[in-house]
Amino acid sequence: MEFGQLKVLVVEDRDFQRDMALRLLGELGVPMPSACGSGREALDRLAAGPAPDLVIAALELGDGDGAELVRQIADRDLARAVILTSDLEPAPLGPIELHARQRGLQLLGQLEKPLSRDRLLSLLRRYRSEPPASSAAGVPGLDEIGQALTNRSFSLAFQPVVDLVSGRLTGAEVLVRWQRDPGAALLLPDQIIPGLERQGRISELSRWMLEQTAEQWTAWQAQGLSLDLSINISMRDLQSIATADAYDDAVRARGADPRRLVLELTEGDVEPASPALDVLVRLRQKGFGLAVDDYGTGLSSLEQFVALPFTELKIDRGFVANCDRDARRRGVVESALALSRKLELRSVAEGVQTREEWNVLRDAGCAHAQGWLIAKAMPAGEFVAWAAAYRPQPG
Repeated sequence: MEFGQLKVLVVEDRDFQRDMALRLLGELGVPMPSACGSGREALDRLAAGPAPDLVIAALELGDGDGAELVRQIADRDLARAVILTSDLEPAPLGPIELHARQRGLQLLGQLEKPLSRDRLLSLLRRYRSEPPASSAAGVPGLDEIGQALTNRSFSLAFQPVVDLVSGRLTGAEVLVRWQRDPGAALLLPDQIIPGLERQGRISELSRWMLEQTAEQWTAWQAQGLSLDLSINISMRDLQSIATADAYDDAVRARGADPRRLVLELTEGDVEPASPALDVLVRLRQKGFGLAVDDYGTGLSSLEQFVALPFTELKIDRGFVANCDRDARRRGVVESALALSRKLELRSVAEGVQTREEWNVLRDAGCAHAQGWLIAKAMPAGEFVAWAAAYRPQPG
């Protein structure tokens, strides 16, 4: 069953709405969902453990604010994901959504009352099985992270990128993973990268990822799988003028074509006056693509995009999520796409989870998409099997 292992707690002070939520969850195959009639009761139950996978909480609660309940869940690591229900949907959730994301809690979306079975199903499918940053396994210490890099204990995962109109597979984003112990959950970039940045070793990780990506590109090319591959790099990697030559040499030594590799920089880290400008120009001259990642999360200006030789703009998943139902998110998406067209940048939407989001992005002129609607990030072998079985679904 699709949701046969999902543990869900419903928090709703109205009997009718609570019973409806439990009934719909049962129909969708969620085994034995539990319920609380107040926020206080929910916090007591959550604190006593074990933590559920998902909390479905009313935004308007008789004994308090559902948004405050989400804050408590995020701060105390009491669940892995939350769905909010509301009499008026969508409610403005910008600050609480940001708070949740910063603490590794997935805020999957909102449901308008009375609950819709189809809408609930789409949000349940949005739920990701990967652990949040504050997982029970604990955040690894700096020494442990550093040793893992020294031992090359990390691995790569590849998330497909497809054309939004034809559905054709065009590329993949390369992401770092770490399995600390056999059988343990994979740790994600947010659990790995900050520690390496604090140790001043983030450039070492970027170089290793670039080399591994180049080798994988060459191997896939020989198998007839021709894709563009994207990897994230830090602005700290770009402080030496020698970086461009080093990157080019590393890629070509492994038989890969720099023109098929895209280097992603987080928007908030990009500064037009940075010493890295010369390095970025040189990288572009050598053929590398350059992407602005997580667009919308930093303080962008047209100066950035005019001064720096970007080829691609990636729209942050926080604005893609619910863009079909939230006019503000849709406005940010449309604005970003208008900018990408004017500056002739390739556009990619991150975190696409529903067909409705896909349709909004396609109609707004977005060129490419990645997200769980298409596929999760996978190890190389699993990616090849997925690509062989994949059948494009034109928009």
